[in-house]
Amino acid sequence: RERAKEWFHLLLPILAFTRQHLDISIHFHKRLFRERGLFRTSSVRKRSVQYDAYHEKYGEELMAYLHRIEKKAFAEGH
Repeated sequence: RERAKEWFHLLLPILAFTRQHLDISIHFHKRLFRERGLFRTSSVRKRSVQYDAYHEKYGEELMAYLHRIEKKAFAEGH
């Protein structure tokens, strides 16, 4: 339970960003999954909320943050 709470708090920036609107979540996760090799492109159907330059920049920062915390967790055996 304590480790789950730690992960929840670590992931809060990503959760807050992606939960602001379903379209932002779709754009972010499509990019994340493309980066991880699950999708060939980050293309999405036309959305009501566009993923603008701010979203792109902050989304990239959050993906880098996610990679850092995952790398640290795997190195520690969590």
